[in-house]
Amino acid sequence: MQWLLIGLLLQATSPCLKCHKDFQKLPVKHEVLEDCTTCHEEQGDHTFPTLTPEAIRNLCLDCHDVATQHPPKEKAVCTTCHDPHASRLRLLLKGPEPDLCQKCHSPAPPPVFSHVPYEKGTCTACHTPHGSSHKPHLVAPEPETCATCHKAVAERLRQSYPHPPAEDACSTCHVAHGSDFPVLLNNQLSTQFYERYTPLRYFLCLDCHAAEDVFGPESGFVRGDRNLHSVHVRRPRGHNCLVCHDPHGTEQVHLLRSWIRYGPRWAIPLRIQAQAKRKACQPACHQAEEYGR
Repeated sequence: MQWLLIGLLLQATSPCLKCHKDFQKLPVKHEVLEDCTTCHEEQGDHTFPTLTPEAIRNLCLDCHDVATQHPPKEKAVCTTCHDPHASRLRLLLKGPEPDLCQKCHSPAPPPVFSHVPYEKGTCTACHTPHGSSHKPHLVAPEPETCATCHKAVAERLRQSYPHPPAEDACSTCHVAHGSDFPVLLNNQLSTQFYERYTPLRYFLCLDCHAAEDVFGPESGFVRGDRNLHSVHVRRPRGHNCLVCHDPHGTEQVHLLRSWIRYGPRWAIPLRIQAQAKRKACQPACHQAEEYGR
């Protein structure tokens, strides 16, 4: 009934709508619809020339103060996404998310693991449709955008020792829309507590932390000539990087966790004690052990 009354009011206030009745059937109407001459020049023959993209943009910006870099606006076509008269959808959109976005942004093949907003098609949860100073049209800088939902990760980034790549950009390690690897990782990294070592299974970390530095003789994690990363990782039942290290941030040096999870209910403490140039790891899976040069 409400929209019927609005339609009758518009018909009474705008003589154009006596003929152009289709707009009245749609629930969301452009507020200037009651006066067509706000956008159109009144002509006796009622034939309105097709507006150029630049003319459309300038016309819309007379009322809508929207600064944007989204390519449809750069090509000066606000009407790519919005109907200038009326719509069934909010904001006079021509279609729902993600259908409207996918007219230009072709969807990728479905990933094995999808990001929930992407799976639900809520593109504007992370992106602003008119553009942004934060690539790729994010609503805020990348870490802030992600922290809107991932609050526990944001808290770890505020720890005493944050992981610099995670501070700079979550996309250093994660794929925003979806990935074929768990936790939306952009490459392979074992997430099993026990894992037989192969370089491929640790590719994500070894892409930055070269294997010769991690497992070589110059590593700080050594006892004499014995590399302790190799002791922990390079064996048939080795431990993946995430067992001891938190990839986002911790209160201990070297991104070492304060607690090591073992199964769903058991956690054992991990403490690092500095002694001159040497360090001691205690107590955790074993008795206190010193390491370093």
